[in-house]
Amino acid sequence: MKNEFVLNRETMNELETFSGKFEQMRGLTEFLKEFVWSEIIERHDGKEIRQLSYLVDALFDLVISRENDLDAVIKKINSVHIPAED
Repeated sequence: MKNEFVLNRETMNELETFSGKFEQMRGLTEFLKEFVWSEIIERHDGKEIRQLSYLVDALFDLVISRENDLDAVIKKINSVHIPAED
C-alpha cells in the first residue's frame, strides 16, 4: 500500500513564509559576517576576535545549510500535485 500525504494550500503558504524568514535570517547573518570581517577584524586583533570570526562563519554556514535543506523540501513538495481547494 502506498502512503500518500496531502498538503493543503494554507500549510504550503506557511511553509513558504517560514522559508522567507530563513532568507531574512541569512541576510542578517551575512550582514553580521561582513560587519565582523570589515569592521572588527581589521581594527582589532587577538584570540577572542578570531573566535568571534569563527563563530560568525559557522553560524552563517549553518543558516545557509538549513535554508538549502528547506528549499529542497519545498521543491519536492511543489513537484507533487497539490489538489486545488474548492
